[in-house]
Formats: sequence, structure tokens, C-alpha cells
Amino acid sequence: MRSVGPMLVCGLLLVACGGSPAVHYHALPTPDGEAGRPASLGAPIVVGPVRVPAFLSRPYIAWRAGDSRLDYDELHRWGSSLEEEVLRALVEHLAHRLPGRGVLAWPTQVPAERALRVAVDIDRLDVVRGGASRLRAHFVVRGADEKPLRVGAATAEATMGGGGPAAVVATYGALVEALAADIAAQVEGR
Repeated sequence: MRSVGPMLVCGLLLVACGGSPAVHYHALPTPDGEAGRPASLGAPIVVGPVRVPAFLSRPYIAWRAGDSRLDYDELHRWGSSLEEEVLRALVEHLAHRLPGRGVLAWPTQVPAERALRVAVDIDRLDVVRGGASRLRAHFVVRGADEKPLRVGAATAEATMGGGGPAAVVATYGALVEALAADIAAQVEGR
């Protein structure tokens, strides 16, 4: 009589290996549709580089779970690095707010003598489940000669609606959208 033990163990191992949870990838939200204002033609705008705090330079979506604790979700990750996601979202939001300006991500092939460049340093980007999420950033708008035309600071707050990964991503998106609004106001005011 044959023993079914080894076959049963192999079958259980196959089922266990095939049942691992799926990894989901996320991108920051960007505006839908066309901008609602007439074109304000001017010099193209090159956005970048963008820096985020080092503790967020991981593939996993993160949120604060207290003053000093971070939680990383290994099953929910950014589609690219968070710096690249923020850069992409900033470009899209600025293009929406400044139609006709030709907003591009750095590095680009636009001749430097024709473009404004906006470098962004985010020193605080805290998404808090069930609490106030905050962003604090500094940015510099430079002309073709690389001299600063405007130096600005931006702060933003958002409250997360819900508690799942989609709510975390939406909160990051709301903070980046508020940053784009501050940068657009500075660029228009130059």
C-alpha cells in the first residue's frame, strides 16, 4: 500500500506558494481634463529636481503612526520612486494651472536660455491616518542665468478620508496639489 503523505505534503506546498498576496502599485493623482483658464503664454517651465525626505525614498507607501513611528505597506508600492511620482504630479498640476507655459520635467532638452527652472526640496511630507497630514517645502524659481527670481516656501495640510491605501495615496496627492498651487502663484507673480 502506498503512502499518500508525501503527495499530500507536496500538494499543500503548491497551494501555499500560489496563495501569496498580490502587490499593488500606485501613482499620485493628477488633474483630469483641460485647464479652465485662457493661455498665459510665457517662458517654458522646467520642474526639478525634486527631493523628498530620505525615509520616504523606498518603494513602499508609508504613513506616520505616531510622532516617531512609520508604517510601510509592503503590498502597496509606488509605481516609480516617490520623488519621480511627486515630480510627475507637480508637472501635471502646474501645466493645468499655467496653460500655455509648456511645463516639463527636469532634465529636459529645452534650451536653458528660454526656460524658468523650479527646484523643489520637500523637507516634511507626513501622511497620518486619522489625523492632520502635512507638507512643508522650499522652492526656487530660477531664470536662464540661474539667478533666483523667486524663493518660496509652502505648507499644506490635508485630512485623510478613509483608512486604506487609496486614502493614503489620495492624501499624498492633495498635499502635492497644494504645493503646485503655491508654486504656480509664485511663477505667475514674477
